[in-house]
Amino acid sequence: MSAAIDDVFSLEDKLVIWGRWLRTTDNPGIGCSRVNVLYKMMRHGQPIRSMGSSQTPDDDIAEQVDIAVQAMTLYKPKQAKALRMRYKNLHWTDEQCARELKISRRTFQYWLADGRGDMTRLL
Repeated sequence: MSAAIDDVFSLEDKLVIWGRWLRTTDNPGIGCSRVNVLYKMMRHGQPIRSMGSSQTPDDDIAEQVDIAVQAMTLYKPKQAKALRMRYKNLHWTDEQCARELKISRRTFQYWLADGRGDMTRLL
């Protein structure tokens, strides 16, 4: 990703873009966006040919964040789960997210803050 894109988007912006991407992709968790060549091959049997890249900067950002969260899952799975819950369900309150994870709101907020801190270092 170019430095210009990194300068424009804050960490929170990147996480929101990633959450939107998680909600709209048909195959969350495998790292393929809707415009990814592998996705096109799985969905249509062959890549759709076009001139240039059909990926948007948002897709690039979302994939970068998704890779970082997948890496975080290996050493801080609870924090990665909290990040997924928060940004995939932006309209939910912390209490709703915590209830879904079967933890207290304070624990959820701690995991979320810790996860965001790691994301700052990873992105």
